[in-house]
Amino acid sequence: MPRLSATVGVFVCWLLFTVALAASCSALAQNAAPTGAFAKTRWVVADGYCPVGCAALVSDFIKAQVGTAVTLSNNQFSAPFLDPCSGTVHFQYATLETRQLASELSQGLSGKKQFTAENMRLASPRVLTALALCNSDGSDSTMARILSIEPDRIRVLFEGWSIIELR
Repeated sequence: MPRLSATVGVFVCWLLFTVALAASCSALAQNAAPTGAFAKTRWVVADGYCPVGCAALVSDFIKAQVGTAVTLSNNQFSAPFLDPCSGTVHFQYATLETRQLASELSQGLSGKKQFTAENMRLASPRVLTALALCNSDGSDSTMARILSIEPDRIRVLFEGWSIIELR
């Protein structure tokens, strides 16, 4: 029975994450790609962390991603931690106040655990953020939420409210 309980727990975490992702995506509007949104195409997973805590399975998984290669450009996003897109990739960009981003992400959390600029490692008061979308058969599906796009660093929201940092 403990194995079933752990499976149910992981499913509940995934479900809550999905609800939080949908809620946090509401602030993003379809915008043209900012000039030079991605400073390069080849990135490497530099770190993975859980700013508000996450399940041990998620923590272990994101730590195992460190050192893996990621391709990210205005029309491409492929990473070992994402499902591949069988269509075309595009992005919805927005510039948000870091406290607004933290507030949106915290909507799915309970108790004292809340996202902050500090625990997301965001130093600027405003960030360029994006939704990575896969268009397959004429409909978009969300691949990932990019929390911040900087010339030398990208932060991607991952399952269980974890963050994967690309450099």
